[in-house]
Amino acid sequence: MKAVNTFDEESVADFMYLHISFRLDPLYAEMYIDSEGKHVCIRCQKKYIHMRHLKRHIKFECGVEPQFTCGYCLRKFKHNSHLKGHVFRKHGVTYT
Repeated sequence: MKAVNTFDEESVADFMYLHISFRLDPLYAEMYIDSEGKHVCIRCQKKYIHMRHLKRHIKFECGVEPQFTCGYCLRKFKHNSHLKGHVFRKHGVTYT
């Protein structure tokens, strides 16, 4: 008697999407999924529930110099949103 795998169309579509994504996106080489289902950075072992948060971590935080500089005091930030909050709080200027 042969073992029969029963996959619904949605499971197959999800697998194909992940398989193709892993091959096309170089950020996938920087992560893995642990036994709890969390996405883990291979550089620093930080864990994230959502893959998009790990991608943001790899792109802007892990081993990356801050990319956003305050035009008033030259302080650097890893996220543009942090820069905007700093400029508003410290310099009283709002972005539109």
